Amino acid sequence: MLPDYYHQQMYQAAVPPSVNVQDLNMRPKRAIKRRTRTGCLTCRRRRIKCDERKPGCRNCEKSRICCAGYQRVKPTKQEIKKITRQMSVNTILS
Repeated sequence: MLPDYYHQQMYQAAVPPSVNVQDLNMRPKRAIKRRTRTGCLTCRRRRIKCDERKPGCRNCEKSRICCAGYQRVKPTKQEIKKITRQMSVNTILS
């Protein structure tokens, strides 16, 4: 259904001619906040942000707590798929 002539005129009057109508429909994209995967075990247990400094993070140093260190990072699903794809190609070529 098309808007009637009156509404078209009202819309055009409300939007300055220098503004592109398509720009109004575009929303700025939000920055995606990624969680760190490698915070020290002490900060993870305390549920606080870790600066991931090694061998011990600043939070542990400031609190005079022994930093429990870092867990080995598990590969992501994408990394696993990439590795299995490479392995299957290598076995086919052998």
